[in-house]
Amino acid sequence: MSIVKESFVFVSILVLSSALTTTSAKYSECIECHGELTNLTQHRIAQKNCNMCHADHDVITQNDYRLKKPVNFLCLACHKNIAKGHLVHKHPISGDRDPLYPEKKFNCVSCHNPHQSKMPKLFRYDYSKETTPYLGEPCALCHGKIYGLPANLPVPPRNVYGD
Repeated sequence: MSIVKESFVFVSILVLSSALTTTSAKYSECIECHGELTNLTQHRIAQKNCNMCHADHDVITQNDYRLKKPVNFLCLACHKNIAKGHLVHKHPISGDRDPLYPEKKFNCVSCHNPHQSKMPKLFRYDYSKETTPYLGEPCALCHGKIYGLPANLPVPPRNVYGD
């Protein structure tokens, strides 16, 4: 191997090693205050790299939760196959109003928790057959009429950290 290639490989390893160390340090700094995030088990990118989506506390952003970009922009950076419509019946991925929480815009996190969840596919709400009226169907939360559910079901609590 030439000296140029050896130097490039060595520098690349140093840069990568530094980036990984910085990321770990950032995560450990984050969980000092955000300890509820230490039980992350599902969304791999969120497990150790908060700064993939969130800016540091000394940075002001135009987005909620100090997000670096709008929610769907961040989600679609990795989940490119969803851009033309969700895999489930081409469900829309954005809109003016979240049907369960109309004060919020409809986007990826209307249905999915970007950190963790006890439900499959990081689904934000518990729809389990045993403990909820949603018949084990995630779509029944917003589309209950299709499943024969009454219109006056209470809005489920918004799962923030996977509880």
